[in-house]
Amino acid sequence: YTACGDQFVKSIRYFNIGFTGCGVKLLEGNINVISQLNIASGSSLDVSAGNYSIAYFNAWSSLTQNWINNGTFVCRAGTVSYGSNDGGGALNITNPAGEVFYNLVVNSSNGSGIVLQSPVKVLNNLNLITSWIKLNSNPLTMDVNATITGGSAQSHVITNGTGEMRKNFDAI
Repeated sequence: YTACGDQFVKSIRYFNIGFTGCGVKLLEGNINVISQLNIASGSSLDVSAGNYSIAYFNAWSSLTQNWINNGTFVCRAGTVSYGSNDGGGALNITNPAGEVFYNLVVNSSNGSGIVLQSPVKVLNNLNLITSWIKLNSNPLTMDVNATITGGSAQSHVITNGTGEMRKNFDAI
């Protein structure tokens, strides 16, 4: 999606998907990404008023997945989910300005997870069904009303490096 101007993003499965050019790229429905989603500087991806979801699913052995945002992601009340089986690689999340998700779901049956390459904030719900989120040196911040569901010895947050799990609270 490279046009300068608003574009509608088809509700299909993409191996790689990129957003460049000016204007807003609006989801027409849920999309699936196998490998890489890239929002270039000056471009904007909006889940739209339908609050559609972006699902990463990798069934191929050792294929690393990437969420790269150098532009703007408008999360509204949408969901970004990660799932993998049969040896798929981790999902790296990169946004130099820090990424914001409304709902973030981790559900990988093969033991791979999400690796933060930048700070991430969750506005509503972090759902740890299976697998992990590795923080590296980045904070994972839960907003004031955000919740965490799931979590176990197999699905958890790994605070390696200097990364921290944080929670925002209302001012007193």
